[in-house]
Amino acid sequence: MTHLYIFAHFDDELGILPLMIQRQKSNLPQKFIYVAGYSASSAEIRKTETLTLLKHFGFDPDAVFTLKGRALDGELHKYPLEVFSELSEVVDAVGPIASITTTAWEGGHPDHDICAALTVCLGKARGVPMAQFSLYNGKNLPWRLFRGAWPLAEGGPTRRVRLGLQDWQRVLAAVRFYPSQWRTWVGLWPAMVMSFVRRGFTCQDLDPARVMQRPHSGPLLYERMFKVDYSEVRRGTDALLEAASGRLSPPPSV
Repeated sequence: MTHLYIFAHFDDELGILPLMIQRQKSNLPQKFIYVAGYSASSAEIRKTETLTLLKHFGFDPDAVFTLKGRALDGELHKYPLEVFSELSEVVDAVGPIASITTTAWEGGHPDHDICAALTVCLGKARGVPMAQFSLYNGKNLPWRLFRGAWPLAEGGPTRRVRLGLQDWQRVLAAVRFYPSQWRTWVGLWPAMVMSFVRRGFTCQDLDPARVMQRPHSGPLLYERMFKVDYSEVRRGTDALLEAASGRLSPPPSV
């Protein structure tokens, strides 16, 4: 059975690479689906960078799937049902699934949150475990400041993935595979590395009830940085949950 990853963007895989390496050492099958599209000028560049990294780490390029819809980077919340329909077909074609891992519901990027919602819909329907990993969020920070790879307490307990020194050296050097995205990674990667140094690499289970909550209190990073209001992501998420036949019960008040 396959351990499936649902990513919004080419390069999201860098944020979960330690878990991918750990599973690879156990000879567990892994496949990767990328949801967001790109302009013609950047699509092949970004896909080539991701495939180059995956090949370098010993992953099969044939294990990579992409969607063909019109939802571009930053627009998944605008076309949630179209994305869900195509993604469901691709997931069905993958075959039996052991688990699904995706980007965290953390208010960092709207596409990441939508991927978490998509995963909840797919995972509940198939009865498989779901996990999430943090890329970045801006909880309790002003302006465009953020923390990298810092899971929110709201997301539940964390699990640590342990790697040896040589594997960590490979992970830390892997950012070099994304030259077209250097402006993003020049700030994000040091922040993520500092988190790895402080707490190691961690991920969390993705509780379906989580996507019924605001990612965290206060302004979200994508509200400040990308000018996407949470209400827009909320509408897209609610449409997904309804289409997947089952509104999830809100979590109990605390």
